[in-house]
Amino acid sequence: MLALALLSCGGGRGLAGDLAAMEGLAAKKDCAALWGMVSAKSRAGTTKEQFVASCAANAKELQASLAAVREAGGKKGGLSAHYTATVLLKDGTTVALVREDGAWKLDSDLVDFYPSGTPREALASFVKAFAAKRWDVLAALMPSQYAAGDDAKALEAQWGQGEGLASMTALVTVLGDHLDDKVTVNGESAFVEFAPQHRAELLRENGAWRIVRIY
Repeated sequence: MLALALLSCGGGRGLAGDLAAMEGLAAKKDCAALWGMVSAKSRAGTTKEQFVASCAANAKELQASLAAVREAGGKKGGLSAHYTATVLLKDGTTVALVREDGAWKLDSDLVDFYPSGTPREALASFVKAFAAKRWDVLAALMPSQYAAGDDAKALEAQWGQGEGLASMTALVTVLGDHLDDKVTVNGESAFVEFAPQHRAELLRENGAWRIVRIY
């Protein structure tokens, strides 16, 4: 709703122009400048240094997400807003923007591409990280008790080619189709039974959910 009006309302560059500016900064990895286009609400939860570090580490994903926001935001029905806007991406991520000081600013933690604050977030992050071949992220989603040397390289060798890639791709595809299935939490552990005979098991470690196994 109001997609066309939002592109030109409020003066300045408008939503389309501000989104293009954000995307350009991400493409140049100018994370310090991009910090100035994040809303006060989102900035309150982190520091500029933390934002810049996370932004730089996930520059490719950030640019892709901003491009998706710009594309979706330009479509009729792509936005729901008065002085804020929300865009639903294909992977289910909801990105919020807010009109502040005459310009559109990010109101979502876009640099936190792979959250694990809940079991569902951890599983969704696993699906996204596997699709992006972010072996380092997949390794970080493992419990520390299973860490053994260069886990990212080991996962790439196991899942990045041949039969391992084929079987894991099939499993992750099924998991991705069932991210809304019921999650059962028992204290510091959780599990999801998805599709016939498939199950994901997780445990909470230092406030974050880690994936023990998916089969």
